[in-house]
Amino acid sequence: MKLKKTSGRASWIRIAWGALIVGVITGAFLSGYYLPTSDELTFSAERTSQSEDSDIVEEMPEPAINPTPDQPVRISFAAMGDMLAHDTIIANARSGGAYNFERYFEQIRPLYTGSDVVFCNQEGPSAGSTYGITGYPSFNAPVEFAAGLRNGAGCNVINLANNHIADKGVAALDATLDVWDGLKPYAVSGANRSATQQQRVPVFDQEG
Repeated sequence: MKLKKTSGRASWIRIAWGALIVGVITGAFLSGYYLPTSDELTFSAERTSQSEDSDIVEEMPEPAINPTPDQPVRISFAAMGDMLAHDTIIANARSGGAYNFERYFEQIRPLYTGSDVVFCNQEGPSAGSTYGITGYPSFNAPVEFAAGLRNGAGCNVINLANNHIADKGVAALDATLDVWDGLKPYAVSGANRSATQQQRVPVFDQEG
């Protein structure tokens, strides 16, 4: 095989063009794909880690403040059923010229003596002798009957809304409310002297 002889000048021109092309390609490659140094890689990794940590912190909710709770305040509640003064109840409570209903509760009071609130339903008026002391079917108890409920049974929340409270009419009902006003329970509900009073809900405070 016979090789064509070329001049030295032409060879150098080819080498120069080749070097130029390689340089352009290399420059283009490096300008598009930057290779960071090892120090820069370390710094970048640290920033990435810090960024991830900061993202996590931002997403975490604020810690809840849990102050030591106050001790709960408790009240105890007892309730009794109908307190109805039949003829025999009234007769057995009579002592001389007066009445004592407190002894009826001596045996049961220890069951609820520690209760803060004692609810009782007084079925029928306790308007006293002015309106006639009677039992069934039209009831009216002595005024001492209410006192027996308050002091003997310990009743301090009184309900008067029942089917016998008006047995002796409106005047006897008002007289019953007067008796309870003097006994000073926490609340009396279910009977009223007027429509205005009926709109007021009786409330009381016990241990806050």
